[in-house]
Amino acid sequence: MSALSGIEFDLAIRTHVDILVPPAAVWHALGRLGDWKDSVVSTELISGRPGAEGEVIRVGQRPGTTIVYATMRTVRAAQEAWKVQTLQTEGESRVDGYVSYSLERIDGGGTRLRCEVLARCCLPAPPDTDAAELSRTANQSTLVKLDADHQHLKRLLEGKPE
Repeated sequence: MSALSGIEFDLAIRTHVDILVPPAAVWHALGRLGDWKDSVVSTELISGRPGAEGEVIRVGQRPGTTIVYATMRTVRAAQEAWKVQTLQTEGESRVDGYVSYSLERIDGGGTRLRCEVLARCCLPAPPDTDAAELSRTANQSTLVKLDADHQHLKRLLEGKPE
Protein backbone atom coordinates (compact mmCIF):
# COMPACT_ATOMS: atom_id res chain seq x y z
CA MET A 1 0.00 0.00 0.00
CA SER A 2 1.52 3.33 -1.05
CA ALA A 3 1.45 6.47 1.05
CA LEU A 4 -0.81 9.33 0.01
CA SER A 5 0.34 12.90 -0.42
CA GLY A 6 -1.68 16.03 -1.02
CA ILE A 7 -1.98 17.49 -4.51
CA GLU A 8 -2.91 21.18 -4.58
CA PHE A 9 -4.72 22.91 -7.42
CA ASP A 10 -7.23 25.66 -8.13
CA LEU A 11 -10.91 25.07 -8.73
CA ALA A 12 -12.31 27.80 -10.98
CA ILE A 13 -15.73 27.25 -12.51
CA ARG A 14 -18.52 29.43 -13.79
CA THR A 15 -22.00 28.41 -14.85
CA HIS A 16 -25.47 29.87 -15.36
CA VAL A 17 -29.04 28.78 -15.93
CA ASP A 18 -32.19 30.67 -16.95
CA ILE A 19 -35.17 29.84 -14.73
CA LEU A 20 -38.67 30.97 -15.69
CA VAL A 21 -39.65 32.28 -12.25
CA PRO A 22 -38.96 35.65 -10.55
CA PRO A 23 -35.72 36.27 -8.63
CA ALA A 24 -37.57 36.15 -5.27
CA ALA A 25 -38.50 32.48 -5.86
CA VAL A 26 -34.95 31.56 -6.92
CA TRP A 27 -33.47 33.42 -3.93
CA HIS A 28 -35.76 31.55 -1.53
CA ALA A 29 -34.88 28.18 -3.10
CA LEU A 30 -31.11 28.81 -2.95
CA GLY A 31 -31.31 28.64 0.85
CA ARG A 32 -32.88 25.17 0.76
CA LEU A 33 -29.85 23.25 -0.53
CA GLY A 34 -31.26 19.82 0.33
CA ASP A 35 -34.23 20.40 -1.99
CA TRP A 36 -32.19 20.79 -5.16
CA LYS A 37 -28.73 19.35 -4.48
CA ASP A 38 -29.11 15.57 -4.39
CA SER A 39 -25.73 15.11 -2.69
CA VAL A 40 -26.70 17.22 0.36
CA VAL A 41 -27.59 15.01 3.34
CA SER A 42 -27.67 17.68 6.06
CA THR A 43 -27.65 21.41 6.67
CA GLU A 44 -27.23 23.07 10.03
CA LEU A 45 -27.53 26.77 10.75
CA ILE A 46 -24.60 27.59 13.06
CA SER A 47 -25.27 31.31 13.44
CA GLY A 48 -26.90 34.33 11.82
CA ARG A 49 -30.12 34.70 9.84
CA PRO A 50 -30.65 32.36 6.87
CA GLY A 51 -29.50 33.99 3.63
CA ALA A 52 -28.25 37.15 5.33
CA GLU A 53 -24.71 38.45 5.73
CA GLY A 54 -23.07 36.70 8.67
CA GLU A 55 -25.02 33.46 8.22
CA VAL A 56 -22.86 30.38 8.93
CA ILE A 57 -24.06 26.93 7.90
CA ARG A 58 -22.52 23.47 8.03
CA VAL A 59 -23.41 21.31 5.05
CA GLY A 60 -22.96 17.55 4.79
CA GLN A 61 -22.64 16.20 1.25
CA ARG A 62 -22.23 12.70 -0.06
CA PRO A 63 -20.26 13.08 -3.30
CA GLY A 64 -19.49 9.35 -3.27
CA THR A 65 -19.52 6.82 -0.46
CA THR A 66 -18.48 9.15 2.36
CA ILE A 67 -19.96 12.34 3.78
CA VAL A 68 -17.89 15.51 3.42
CA TYR A 69 -18.69 18.47 5.67
CA ALA A 70 -18.19 22.09 4.69
CA THR A 71 -18.71 25.32 6.56
CA MET A 72 -20.13 28.16 4.50
CA ARG A 73 -20.27 31.77 5.69
CA THR A 74 -22.26 34.41 3.83
CA VAL A 75 -19.91 37.39 3.59
CA ARG A 76 -22.05 39.53 1.26
CA ALA A 77 -25.72 39.35 0.38
CA ALA A 78 -28.20 41.59 -1.39
CA GLN A 79 -31.69 40.09 -1.13
CA GLU A 80 -32.81 38.51 -4.42
CA ALA A 81 -29.72 39.75 -6.25
CA TRP A 82 -26.32 38.56 -5.02
CA LYS A 83 -24.67 36.33 -2.44
CA VAL A 84 -21.02 35.49 -1.75
CA GLN A 85 -20.11 32.70 0.65
CA THR A 86 -16.83 31.33 1.89
CA LEU A 87 -16.46 27.58 1.58
CA GLN A 88 -14.16 25.48 3.73
CA THR A 89 -14.29 21.71 3.96
CA GLU A 90 -13.33 19.56 6.92
CA GLY A 91 -11.13 16.48 6.75
CA GLU A 92 -8.14 15.41 4.68
CA SER A 93 -9.62 16.59 1.34
CA ARG A 94 -9.50 20.37 1.67
CA VAL A 95 -11.35 23.00 -0.32
CA ASP A 96 -11.00 26.62 0.76
CA GLY A 97 -12.58 29.33 -1.36
CA TYR A 98 -15.66 31.25 -2.40
CA VAL A 99 -19.04 30.58 -4.00
CA SER A 100 -20.83 33.51 -5.60
CA TYR A 101 -24.44 33.54 -6.83
CA SER A 102 -25.98 36.41 -8.75
CA LEU A 103 -29.57 36.70 -9.91
CA GLU A 104 -30.55 38.84 -12.88
CA ARG A 105 -34.12 39.48 -14.03
CA ILE A 106 -34.55 38.44 -17.68
CA ASP A 107 -37.30 39.02 -20.23
CA GLY A 108 -40.54 37.21 -19.50
CA GLY A 109 -40.21 37.56 -15.72
CA GLY A 110 -37.56 34.89 -15.34
CA THR A 111 -34.17 34.86 -13.65
CA ARG A 112 -30.65 34.21 -14.89
CA LEU A 113 -28.84 32.48 -12.04
CA ARG A 114 -25.05 32.73 -12.31
CA CYS A 115 -22.66 30.82 -10.10
CA GLU A 116 -18.89 31.12 -9.74
CA VAL A 117 -16.67 28.94 -7.59
CA LEU A 118 -13.05 29.89 -6.88
CA ALA A 119 -11.17 27.68 -4.46
CA ARG A 120 -7.82 26.19 -3.56
CA CYS A 121 -8.03 22.42 -3.19
CA CYS A 122 -5.74 19.83 -1.67
CA LEU A 123 -6.71 16.22 -2.32
CA PRO A 124 -4.93 13.12 -1.05
CA ALA A 125 -3.44 11.09 -3.90
CA PRO A 126 -0.63 8.62 -4.49
CA PRO A 127 2.74 10.36 -5.17
CA ASP A 128 2.74 9.34 -8.85
CA THR A 129 -0.62 11.03 -9.59
CA ASP A 130 -0.60 13.51 -12.49
CA ALA A 131 -1.49 16.79 -10.73
CA ALA A 132 -2.57 18.54 -13.95
CA GLU A 133 -4.90 15.68 -14.84
CA LEU A 134 -6.35 15.61 -11.31
CA SER A 135 -7.01 19.36 -11.57
CA ARG A 136 -8.70 19.02 -14.99
CA THR A 137 -10.81 16.09 -13.79
CA ALA A 138 -11.85 17.82 -10.55
CA ASN A 139 -12.76 21.05 -12.34
CA GLN A 140 -14.72 19.23 -15.05
CA SER A 141 -16.58 16.89 -12.68
CA THR A 142 -17.43 19.79 -10.34
CA LEU A 143 -18.78 21.81 -13.27
CA VAL A 144 -20.89 18.86 -14.47
CA LYS A 145 -22.29 18.34 -10.95
CA LEU A 146 -23.01 22.05 -10.47
CA ASP A 147 -24.77 22.25 -13.86
CA ALA A 148 -26.86 19.18 -12.94
CA ASP A 149 -27.79 20.74 -9.58
CA HIS A 150 -28.87 23.97 -11.28
CA GLN A 151 -30.92 22.09 -13.87
CA HIS A 152 -32.60 20.23 -10.99
CA LEU A 153 -33.34 23.59 -9.31
CA LYS A 154 -34.78 24.88 -12.61
CA ARG A 155 -37.08 21.85 -12.99
CA LEU A 156 -38.27 22.14 -9.38
CA LEU A 157 -39.02 25.86 -9.61
CA GLU A 158 -40.68 25.62 -13.02
CA GLY A 159 -42.79 22.66 -11.88
CA LYS A 160 -41.43 20.30 -14.52
CA PRO A 161 -41.09 16.55 -13.87
CA GLU A 162 -37.67 14.98 -13.38
